[in-house]
Amino acid sequence: MLLVTITSDLGSSDPYLAVIKGSILLSASQASIVDISHDIPPFNLVSASYVFKNAWSAFPPNTVHLLCVHLASEPNTRLLYFHHLNHHFFMPDNGLIRLIFDEVPEEVYTIPTQQSLSNSYAKLISSSLQKIASNQPVSESRTTRFKELINRQAQ
Repeated sequence: MLLVTITSDLGSSDPYLAVIKGSILLSASQASIVDISHDIPPFNLVSASYVFKNAWSAFPPNTVHLLCVHLASEPNTRLLYFHHLNHHFFMPDNGLIRLIFDEVPEEVYTIPTQQSLSNSYAKLISSSLQKIASNQPVSESRTTRFKELINRQAQ
């Protein structure tokens, strides 16, 4: 069984969160989805990092953690994926990684997108979960910007 957590600033008054959850279930019908929080103030990376940093390690190994915070930060924001401390993490490349982890994981991958991340997040996650479930690499595009990731300030 695949366990997926979601932390977001999406709230519950529009369809975005439902679209992401539906995409998860379409790609991995056996998945269990746990909501960490959807009450993060909009675009507040510090609040999101505090909530997530204090929650993710309570989940069992191989849990997939989705951070859907400030998805529309920039038109070309990339989606990051990494496997760290026996957990899978997906988050936008918007500075969250440095706010959550004291050390950036050795291997961070970017998942290419053809459009804005806010418009393609659900589809990218769906495709990635299928790869995780079948033990395939999520992405071949390893980022080499470790110093930039480490030093990046939250926007």
